[in-house]
Amino acid sequence: MKKEINPVSTAKTMLSKSFMNFLMIEIEQGVKKYNFMEECKMKKALIICAGGMSSSLLAKKATEYLKGKEHDIEVDAVSATEGGKKIENSDFDLFLVSPQTKMYYQNLKKAGDRVGKPVVNIPPQAYVPIPMGIEKLGNLILQELPE
Repeated sequence: MKKEINPVSTAKTMLSKSFMNFLMIEIEQGVKKYNFMEECKMKKALIICAGGMSSSLLAKKATEYLKGKEHDIEVDAVSATEGGKKIENSDFDLFLVSPQTKMYYQNLKKAGDRVGKPVVNIPPQAYVPIPMGIEKLGNLILQELPE
């Protein structure tokens, strides 16, 4: 005896398979897009300074310098009193300690080690808001920023 084929059931099965294939492709593309976005995520560096005033100017200039060199890196600044908290509770990738706050370096470095983030001292010649100083600061950031 020959089994009768139900065209509605067959169409639903084919549609289900097509839809499942479509969903799998969409999910795969979504994962690839997410991984690409993670790889291209903007890097962020934070300057920790005595009051945060001079470092704000340097942060702005360093960001402009790095963007001009086609690096997607944002530089920001905070005072030393906020620095430790920022290291432990922020999404910055690199922390830079200004020359006038180097006495806090060891404590800040320990905080960075606890969360697996680099903390480095800024040499005085890279902490000058002139083109040569900004270039040195930009190069320090590029050198110390984790991949």
